[in-house]
Amino acid sequence: MKFRKTIGKNAAAIIFSASPERRSFDETHRFKQNKNFFYLTGFNQPNSALVILPEDISVDFPYMNRKKKVSEILFTQGSDDFAERWEGKRTSFEQVNKDVGVEAGMPIYLLDKFISTNLRTYRYLYTNIDQLINLRSEMREVMLGFVDKLRLHSVSHIFCDVNFIIGTMRKVKHEFEVNQIKRAIDITSKGFSGLLKIIKPGMMEYQVQAELEKIYRSYGATDIAYSTIVASGNNACYLHYDTNGDKISAGDLMVIDSGAEFNMYNADVTRTFPVSGRFNKAQRFIYDVVLTANKECISRARAGINFRELSAFSESLIANKLFRAGVIKKNNSIKRYTMHSLGHGLGLDVHDAVPHVKYSDVDYDKLIAGEVITIEPGLYFMKNDQTVPKQFRGIGVRIEDDILITKSGCVNLTAGIVKEPDEIEKLMAG
Repeated sequence: MKFRKTIGKNAAAIIFSASPERRSFDETHRFKQNKNFFYLTGFNQPNSALVILPEDISVDFPYMNRKKKVSEILFTQGSDDFAERWEGKRTSFEQVNKDVGVEAGMPIYLLDKFISTNLRTYRYLYTNIDQLINLRSEMREVMLGFVDKLRLHSVSHIFCDVNFIIGTMRKVKHEFEVNQIKRAIDITSKGFSGLLKIIKPGMMEYQVQAELEKIYRSYGATDIAYSTIVASGNNACYLHYDTNGDKISAGDLMVIDSGAEFNMYNADVTRTFPVSGRFNKAQRFIYDVVLTANKECISRARAGINFRELSAFSESLIANKLFRAGVIKKNNSIKRYTMHSLGHGLGLDVHDAVPHVKYSDVDYDKLIAGEVITIEPGLYFMKNDQTVPKQFRGIGVRIEDDILITKSGCVNLTAGIVKEPDEIEKLMAG
């Protein structure tokens, strides 16, 4: 296992699943698994923990009535007839090897004892510290003793967080992961295509959202990737607007930023549509500027390119076009209107894994083959912005595609989702 090799021979890891989050009184939010735990296990149940050891050790498994040499154990809640009548079937610890592929399972209530008995000899203990801090319900009770003794543990072990290490592993997607992302994108594509047939002035933004997410579900989405943004008119100038509460007006543009989730993997797509079915002259100009940046950046994306340089190229291209057209007075004012970076990693998280940053010793800003990123230039002119000509005020445009980086170039995974303005107008005209 790559993770085991990374942390070394004198290290063990305890990686916690997510815990149920309380919503109100006796109600919990819909469970969402910790992504790093899921990446290593594929296990989607709460109140669990994966223990990884550098070598096989002999462990007594009570339900087997024997000892077994293992280097990985998944601690789970196990079967509970009463709880399962309320919450659904669980994978028992006896079935872990068969159903999950981890070497062996044990009941979660034995985790603290196992740590005290078997992990004392390792200098380094790795864990997802954020999840340890946020343990809830049964897991909190199980680990109270361990947490209370952290002072004692900390003089015997060096505690390290796993999130950055697993994040670097997650940058390059395996074929299975790419296929899950493609499935999420295919579902998202069907949603956007369906919307073009129904968008019309007078609809509420939340009605568009509801139609989109209904299509996602009808094609097998397991969730939405994030809160859907349906932003018409000036609302499109608020980057993370997701209130979706206004009426869609004739003549406005509408930015839809949305994605389906499939098997925990995400799509992330943005398209901008004219509510009345046709772009006016000012809207078309801004749209073409953003689309050119989107397409030019995609054509340049490949392994070895620095993402920040690609982002700087996008801003420079947009600034020059706006300056030459008299939309802005100074090229260096462009950040006021572009606001965000060019994109981010995509996978189990919508903003996936390690950000595109350069450290003193390692360059994580350089794109690598197998990485999936978004490319999403945008322009936003608030309706009260006196720095731009009147006809451009209240226009927001963003165009976002999901890109698989290859050694020689890239593959636009969302190429099938319409973005050419003439094609949009044709489809909206029916």
